[in-house]
Amino acid sequence: MKIFTKSFTSFIIFAAIFTIIFRASLSALLNNESYIMVWVAAVAYGILMFVIGVYFGKRDSIESVIYNLFLRWNGGTFIVFGIISYVWMLFGNPAPSESLGVLNITMIIWATIGVVVYLIMRHYSIKGIEKSEIFD
Repeated sequence: MKIFTKSFTSFIIFAAIFTIIFRASLSALLNNESYIMVWVAAVAYGILMFVIGVYFGKRDSIESVIYNLFLRWNGGTFIVFGIISYVWMLFGNPAPSESLGVLNITMIIWATIGVVVYLIMRHYSIKGIEKSEIFD
C-alpha cells in the first residue's frame, strides 16, 4: 500500500504553505489585538484546509485504492500543523499571548478527536470490501 501518493504529497505541501501563512497571520493579529480577525483567519484556514483536502482527496481516490483515508489525511494535517506550530512557537515570532501550553492542549484535543473518529469510522470502512482486497 502506497502512503505518499502524488495527491497526498501535493496536499502536504499546500498544507505546509497555508499553515505557515496562518501561523504568521495569527501572531500578527494577536499582536494587534484584532481578536475578531483571529476568528476570521482561523475559520478561513479551516475552510481552506477542508477544500484542498477534498480536492486532493478526490484526485487521490482516483489514482489509488487505499482504505481508511481519514487517518492518513487527518494524520498528515496533524503532523504538518504540529511541526510548523512548534517550530513557530520556538523559533518564530509568536505573540506574547500565544503559549506552548495552549498549543499542547490543542494538539491533545485534536489527537483525541482524530483517534476517536478513526476508531468509529474504521468499523464502517471495511464493509463490502473483499478480504482478498484487504489482505494482499
